[in-house]
Amino acid sequence: MAQISFRSIVSKIRRLASGGKIFLLAISLYAFWAALFANSHFTVEDAAIHSEIANTLIRESYPQTYAPVADVPITYPPLFHYIALFFTLFGLGTLDAVKLFGALCFAFFPLAMYFAGSLFGRKAGLFSALFAVLTLNIFMVLIFSEYPQILSFDLFAMFVYSYFREKYVLSGIFLGLTALAHPFTAFFAAVSAIVLFILKRDLSTAKTLFIGFLISLFWLPKYVRIFSHFSGATWNNARWYSPSGFIPLESVWNMVLRLNPFLLAFSIAGILALFRMKKENGAKGKFFLFLFILPAVFTIYHYSPSQYKFLDIFTIPLAVFSGIGADYILQKSKNAGREIPVLFVIAILAVASLPFPLLAIHEYQSKYSAISPEGIEVAKWLKEYDSNPGRILLAVNSSTLDKAGLVFESELVFSQIANKVPLDGTISDLEAYTPEYKEQLLDREEMIKWNVSLIRAYGVKYVISGTGKCPFEKIYRKGGFEICRVQYQ
Repeated sequence: MAQISFRSIVSKIRRLASGGKIFLLAISLYAFWAALFANSHFTVEDAAIHSEIANTLIRESYPQTYAPVADVPITYPPLFHYIALFFTLFGLGTLDAVKLFGALCFAFFPLAMYFAGSLFGRKAGLFSALFAVLTLNIFMVLIFSEYPQILSFDLFAMFVYSYFREKYVLSGIFLGLTALAHPFTAFFAAVSAIVLFILKRDLSTAKTLFIGFLISLFWLPKYVRIFSHFSGATWNNARWYSPSGFIPLESVWNMVLRLNPFLLAFSIAGILALFRMKKENGAKGKFFLFLFILPAVFTIYHYSPSQYKFLDIFTIPLAVFSGIGADYILQKSKNAGREIPVLFVIAILAVASLPFPLLAIHEYQSKYSAISPEGIEVAKWLKEYDSNPGRILLAVNSSTLDKAGLVFESELVFSQIANKVPLDGTISDLEAYTPEYKEQLLDREEMIKWNVSLIRAYGVKYVISGTGKCPFEKIYRKGGFEICRVQYQ
């Protein structure tokens, strides 16, 4: 049954040739190009974090710790990283494979929104796909290289679509895969699945939940640990905690701008349309209202441990409700003989919105940088000089104090380009750092101050420093950088 259901989705994609294929292809290509544009610059370290996790999978298929970087246990779901490693079979390095698969996940996002929106009609689906790439919000997820989160959004949308197309086995598979892609979306998907069961209370929904639970068993012990870290505020994400509460009016307006004001207007029209057609939509309409209301409430009332994750996931119902709203307005205008002018206005608003996410990418890339072009060049040289993994110390603009700024040299990014082992792994904030790793980070600060005994104690093979500062054998000097090989007797 699952195989037949999967084929039905594939055949649906093929049938897009009739009125919509070129449109959807154009949107997906725009999303892919935008993702490549965002990936051209290391705005933050997240891409390297996911590369680091992928590298642990090469050494250990079911990873336990971030060794040899640190003894910190891995709890971050690895589905994205497993798939990303597939692209290394074509000669790509791990970091490039991660960035490529991240771009592909983003390119599929408008298609996933098409499927979700098509539950309310083909035109609603096409509008949902368009509106999915008109909100700056999803681009913010892309800018910060949160690729597994984008994958989880794709899978979540397919879980919902398959469920309401009565493909319950396939829906359960997508639900389980969502749990293996990203922790926050996994918890949100679990709550959503429970809401579905409350709304329907049938064996088919129970089947979806059971299959999703079976697949998630693969990572369930890790989720128990995640919840323990969360409830005990021991994960590194706790450093971002601030008092929970209602956000100020200024922040509300900034979020409206980030979401796109005219999309919010269309989404309100979509909600009104759902209420007018509540008999036709039944449980489906109620469920999508839940998807809209819960993230909206927890966006206005900021729950600190979630950071901006509720705002991120709000992109999904926003795109769908905007699609429903645009379709509803178009139907009403058609009855009034004004379909063409209204469609023209929607097209103008869409075209006017397209550049804003790209401008945001450019703005962030001009302000933030986790590594300089010169640093990238040095890392590439070191990989060519010595392709074997070895411990490094990047002693240029990379201390904890330096990383508090907008521009610095990331030892983690450098190590992923050079295929080396960093002391500062910048491990995901969703992990709980061990006392040993915290001590390692403190020792690293001393090593940057040229504590030679500590450098040797940690088995550092190469030190990358500013010119004329390194006390070891110099093997490279260019552009304000030099590489020294540490001697051991």
